[in-house]
Amino acid sequence: MKQAKEYLGCQIWVEPTDSKERVEKLVKQAKDTGLGWLRIFLIWPWIEEKPGEMDFQVFDDVFDAAEKYGIRIKATLTANSGPWHIGTPMMLHSHTGILDEKQREPMEHYIQACVSRYKDHPALGQWILWNEPCSSNEKSEILLYHWRAWLKEQYGDELYNLNHRWRTGYVSFDEIDYPDEISHPAHRGNSWESYRPYLDYHAFKADWLTGQLQWIQNLVRNLDEKTPTCVNPFPLLDNQAKDGLDVDAIGKVTDYIGASYHPGWHFLYADRSIFPALMIAGVKKQASCSNTKHVEVTEVQTGNMLNSALKPCEATGDEIARFFLSCLAAGAESVTGWCLNVRSYDFESGDWGLLDDMDCQTERSKTVKKLHDVLDCVLKEKGEIFPIEEKVFIGYENKGESVFSVDVKRVPEVPGRLENDGARGNALISTVLWQMGVPNTLIQLKDIPESGQSGKILILSQVTSWSLEEAERIYRFVETGGQLVLDATSGRKDLDAFLYRPWPGGLAEKIGMRAKGLESNSDGYKVSIGGYELGNWILTRMTPEFAETDVWMPWEDLRFTDGTPCVYERILGKGKICLVRGIIGATLVHRYEALESFRYLFNKVTKEVEKEVYPIMDKSSTYLLPIMAGREKLWVVISENSKSRAGQEVYLHAPSGKYYDFWSGSTLEMTSGGELKLELTDGIAILSKESGGDDK
Repeated sequence: MKQAKEYLGCQIWVEPTDSKERVEKLVKQAKDTGLGWLRIFLIWPWIEEKPGEMDFQVFDDVFDAAEKYGIRIKATLTANSGPWHIGTPMMLHSHTGILDEKQREPMEHYIQACVSRYKDHPALGQWILWNEPCSSNEKSEILLYHWRAWLKEQYGDELYNLNHRWRTGYVSFDEIDYPDEISHPAHRGNSWESYRPYLDYHAFKADWLTGQLQWIQNLVRNLDEKTPTCVNPFPLLDNQAKDGLDVDAIGKVTDYIGASYHPGWHFLYADRSIFPALMIAGVKKQASCSNTKHVEVTEVQTGNMLNSALKPCEATGDEIARFFLSCLAAGAESVTGWCLNVRSYDFESGDWGLLDDMDCQTERSKTVKKLHDVLDCVLKEKGEIFPIEEKVFIGYENKGESVFSVDVKRVPEVPGRLENDGARGNALISTVLWQMGVPNTLIQLKDIPESGQSGKILILSQVTSWSLEEAERIYRFVETGGQLVLDATSGRKDLDAFLYRPWPGGLAEKIGMRAKGLESNSDGYKVSIGGYELGNWILTRMTPEFAETDVWMPWEDLRFTDGTPCVYERILGKGKICLVRGIIGATLVHRYEALESFRYLFNKVTKEVEKEVYPIMDKSSTYLLPIMAGREKLWVVISENSKSRAGQEVYLHAPSGKYYDFWSGSTLEMTSGGELKLELTDGIAILSKESGGDDK
């Protein structure tokens, strides 16, 4: 059976000047904290400071100390961040890929040296091929060469088809430049440029990145056939297409899809209380890709950030425990913190440490040790933990995100039409559902179930572009028993940025509703229930036209303040469609005060979803994840700590009986009102229903 320590890890940062004694002390501190994994960067500029002379001593010390203390190593290759003598001076770490074809041979030599040295070491547990792969904005001769070759293949060597859509007149693929350098200099950045070069470039960047990862994977596998491989692409909860990410394609390459979740970098749009829930959404999104085999969290904040974040912030011990536990409950096979100890030189020095600046234990590290001990109890008494089946799907379209990105690229930034609004909005929808105790996942449209079933729900918010094949899949989901929640701007265009008429594309005629158009107001549209205002829905709303007015019925309660309905619904086959006339996700991103209106909406559409235990909705920062431990269901409760809640208890609806909380070690009984009251001092509970109690 899996041990508690195998769920927990941290990045250890060592410098070439570190003594063997300091390295061993750090590794022992990791062991004393309850960690079973240490991640390490095999920093190429340190290993090969002089051409042809390789020095692995400090990394040998880490591997040997890890073996001594029963810890496994996640070894991160840094072939994309080479030393000065391959043409990349000054850099220690970067997100760029191959910048020059001449770099391939020394990169290959570095990878072979690392893999050959450690592949048989007893402490090795995983190869991380490349830290935080994403498609950065570099431009190079090799990139341009492959861009042209990619276009030639995509267009079947037919320049006419490319020229026709691009509005260009090339006579050779070798003439083609980067999209932002094609127009006349006086026109660059103009919103009337053709979208297609940019859509093609997004797709190319994703293929180029995946191809580089496959090349590294092949080099590793030539020498080591057994050690699992991993990458941690980022940022997973943003618009992946604009960042050149295709996580589903990367899932074909590696054994594990990891992720980095650093609130000070990635969650600036959200309140601190929902950071753990956003990590849950991210892990679920990782796991939902059809080619993903295993998921982990490769980096999560474990210390203070002053200079090395967009928004300086600390992470308390109980908060770090909530980060780790949330990710594990969502399905991550392990969670690795960044960083066990602080760096000594340059960027990030003095930041991020789980330990203090003197490599000593802290309140943070002691809370991680408590998490280890609690997990140990759960595993021994109940069995290994794993997530349960999701009830709600939140759909997205990767190529559609590319269209959305180009659509808003050259107009002033307005809340509701920012590049990441759709993707971040979906993540926030997920957090609202977890507040209700409703298991959910973000999922690509191509991967939604072929047929729906009672209680399964598909939410589409700001999925502005999809294919006709995907529209047919959505229709079958509903017709066979699923429920669809469709918001105002979903399904307007195809994946080539062509406006469907009528829209939503591929659905309008089948569902008896077409959008006549949108009406927009930069101030948004106020909504209310029973005359009580619940904030503004952002930017725009749909004007629908119904083929049969007696089929589509308005909700009488949720209304815009001009009296018109916010939601219409109809039965279709064995399922149901709810048309929401505003934008759901982006409203949550920019108008979070409208949260209560969406809670009401989601409570109503999920009323048939079975929920045994769920938070009483008086505290927005409480989340509940049902999980399986062995053959028994447990409930992980995540909230703010009691200090942040001003001492207020958290109440849950639950079947009557007694419950044991593994975190506090206490037995809980129902209140006279039939609810479960929790103090949640650290904002954590892991509940098990004791046998012998009466069930409702």
